[in-house]
Amino acid sequence: MGIIDARSVRASASVPLSSSGYDGGRKVPGRKRHIVTDTLGLLLVVAVTATNVGDRDAAVPLLQRLHTLHRETTLVWADGGYTGGLIGWARERNSRSPSRSSSAPIPAIGSPDGAVHREGLPRTYVVAWAAGLGPCY
Repeated sequence: MGIIDARSVRASASVPLSSSGYDGGRKVPGRKRHIVTDTLGLLLVVAVTATNVGDRDAAVPLLQRLHTLHRETTLVWADGGYTGGLIGWARERNSRSPSRSSSAPIPAIGSPDGAVHREGLPRTYVVAWAAGLGPCY
């Protein structure tokens, strides 16, 4: 089981404009870290993009890489930023597999209770811990 989340961070002045962007929702110029951790907060897969790249757009190659490196991960918890076509994409990939086992082509995306959340999921704090963005109690 994994948890996916993204964090926008300001880029230093030395970062080329071609590799940074502007996150209009968070009002942050710079880069975005897309991180998948396990439930303990251990990093599984990381990608860095410009902040103007949407969470759903960055999640597709990230989940493909997760499947390549960690075939045992068959479920990924995600918050409301990963709704829409991404969920259908993941379900379509999973429907090609006879069962939800380690042979599933792409991890399923969902939340612990099956609902779509607008706020962050209760367990997404482990992604912040893994990225060094919050206190680790």
